[in-house]
Amino acid sequence: MNPTGDECSIKGLASKKKELRQEMLRSRRQFPEIQRKSHSENIFSELTKDERLREFQFVHCFVGQSDEPDTLPILEWMLNQGKKVAVPCVDSDKVELQHSLILSTGKFGILDVRPEKRIEVNISDLDLVLVPGIAFDLSGGRLGYGRGYYDRFLKKTEGFRVGVCYESQIVDQVPMEAHDIHMQALISQKGFQNLF
Repeated sequence: MNPTGDECSIKGLASKKKELRQEMLRSRRQFPEIQRKSHSENIFSELTKDERLREFQFVHCFVGQSDEPDTLPILEWMLNQGKKVAVPCVDSDKVELQHSLILSTGKFGILDVRPEKRIEVNISDLDLVLVPGIAFDLSGGRLGYGRGYYDRFLKKTEGFRVGVCYESQIVDQVPMEAHDIHMQALISQKGFQNLF
């Protein structure tokens, strides 16, 4: 049985995503630590000086992993500004991204909010969502890690979607499928870019 044109197109798109994901991850992991720190500080500065972003009161922000922009200063700043802040929590046995309200970054940090310590979040109340990714484009395209957690989550919230990235993660075009959710803005070490 020969695959239909749609099946070939989907397989081709999946292959392009996989290739771009591997290339971008390889590049990002080679970033020198001093450059990562400097870029993260600039992202923090750009985010905290943007008037529109300062107005949001209920924010979802990812916790940056070792090769992603460091979001801990952003989380601390938001809490100090009196904003409600939620972080994602991934449970490997669930297909949906879980969330927890955080009250402080605390002695042990917030890198892993254990299930028994989570504070429920009504994600429909979020008004700003800071989103991680592997690659972004200026049409709002986003390439994630391939598990679909953020695409499923973003369909359920009306929060303003901002991709947080290094400038080197912005590419000409991200291969997008129908279920992929577009960003409304990007913030990198070079500044804030409204996309729509």
